[in-house]
Amino acid sequence: MSLNGDNDSAEKVLREAQRRYPGDIWVNEHLADLLNGKGRVDEAIRYYTVVRSIRPAAGYSLGMALKSRSEYDEAIVVLKDVARLGPSFIGSHSLHEIARTLEYQGRTAEAATARERAIAAFRDEMKSGDNYWAAAFTLGLTLLEHGKPKEAADAFRDAIRADPAVWVLHEQLGGALNQCGEWEKAAAEAREAIRLNPSTGVSRATLGFALAQQGKIDEAIAEYREAVRLFPGYSTAHAGLGYVLNEQRKIDEAIAEFRTAVSLDSNNAAFHDVLGQLLASQMKLSEACSEFREVVRLKPTDAEAHTRLGGMLMNMGNHDESIAAQREAVRLQPATARFHVNLGAPLLMLRKYDEAIAEWREALKLEPEDANTHLNMATAFFAQGKTEEATTAYRAAIRFAPINPLYHVEFGNCVETQGKLEDALSEYREALRLDPDNLDAHAKVANMLVVQGKSEAAMSIAARN
Repeated sequence: MSLNGDNDSAEKVLREAQRRYPGDIWVNEHLADLLNGKGRVDEAIRYYTVVRSIRPAAGYSLGMALKSRSEYDEAIVVLKDVARLGPSFIGSHSLHEIARTLEYQGRTAEAATARERAIAAFRDEMKSGDNYWAAAFTLGLTLLEHGKPKEAADAFRDAIRADPAVWVLHEQLGGALNQCGEWEKAAAEAREAIRLNPSTGVSRATLGFALAQQGKIDEAIAEYREAVRLFPGYSTAHAGLGYVLNEQRKIDEAIAEFRTAVSLDSNNAAFHDVLGQLLASQMKLSEACSEFREVVRLKPTDAEAHTRLGGMLMNMGNHDESIAAQREAVRLQPATARFHVNLGAPLLMLRKYDEAIAEWREALKLEPEDANTHLNMATAFFAQGKTEEATTAYRAAIRFAPINPLYHVEFGNCVETQGKLEDALSEYREALRLDPDNLDAHAKVANMLVVQGKSEAAMSIAARN
């Protein structure tokens, strides 16, 4: 039977064959594949189920179809049945897909265990000699997903030794070497993939990344542009182009590329995150906030995502929401000082001084020499009129960061309000010594000189200057 021709004609032929021979494995499987390729997954699943009842290994295709319909738990059950059939290439692939599905569900511990089983299965498959380069190739992909790029590179090299003319092997080796920081070798492998298959957009993007890491930005942009021309639906290429355009401060163009990347892969939190930062740099705060909210939705256990959203909300004046976001970051990672510091900021803006100070005390338990945290506490104490506590905190900030002129100006202002004019003038002058162009310090000194005659202390200071 020949199925050459368009898909509609092929479907008619297969449906007629299935009507005549409803239990035929070949007919049902090819009809399922065709329907799946046309996006008619529900119909495809029905025929894959028929095939699986006769040939259990066909459960792999059924599992993948269920996964595409977001029926992840059902997909895992089916794929596990395939893996239990015993050592085989399709069984190894089933373990690999189980790991990927568990990872997508956020079940990271289970995913790690499944991935280790898949790695072992692919290694066994390579030892058997059957499907050697294919097993080595998929082993490399699994190792990459497991965060082991060096081992992945070795697996891809094994596959290349078995068949050096397969362009995708060079492409994946280039990607692994990029992750290892071996930019020149990565570029060489990407170029070999392009030589073998000039139409590969992925290899162009891999080469673009390697060139960008070597500081060859113009060449990188050229490769990324070619990548998106060859493969306009490749979100990573658009994101990569966005990164290098940002390096050239072409922010509008970078934003456009990241918008495209997000439209192609809306579940990629990293794309939303960078797009949000770029929008924020142009003071498009509302749009940036929307992107950061999406990052939190996609990665609800990521403390960094919550603290970045909290910072943006504070910049927009949404202090209550900011506090909620920062509290979640602290809840997720209570041992990170920076998150306590960030929570203190919106609390300070709402004049919840004691709560802010409590967070900064927690931060100082974790990082006792952080000058900025001491300054924050000093600011809160000073706002409460607790000048002694503020003085202690200012002195601590200056002790840990003596060359920061801001700290001297702030401390000078504190002691000036206490009538300690000579001490204040000393701090302002130290700020000017560190930064002769510091406008705040100049203004403070000038003001003290202007008010001479309003107190004997001020007059004596002015006389010495």
